[in-house]
Amino acid sequence: MLYIRDETTGAVSSLFGIAQYVVLGLANTKEMLYIDAAIYTLKFACVPILRSTMSKLTPEDKQGSIFGAIAFFENICNMCGTVMAGAIYSATVSIDRGFVFYVMAGYSFIATALLV
Repeated sequence: MLYIRDETTGAVSSLFGIAQYVVLGLANTKEMLYIDAAIYTLKFACVPILRSTMSKLTPEDKQGSIFGAIAFFENICNMCGTVMAGAIYSATVSIDRGFVFYVMAGYSFIATALLV
């Protein structure tokens, strides 16, 4: 029976996230956007894997607290990330319109390194 650790699945999923941002930054045809969408579907396993791992490490009486904290930080990161991506895009669109996606790939790389 084949068993893949949760951490391995999370790291592979995170690598797909990096690939997705790079492909999106390089996209200049409709077909590349379809490829990007396919890669994007493979990166979704990372967040449930992280939640599962944290749930295993947390005592039963603290499960609600950990999931509340996760939701809080996800929302903060989404709000800050949107503002930062918009600012980076408007500052770099004249140089390279895909630069903001390379920056997000870099952030994903840092997250993958921390996960590993």
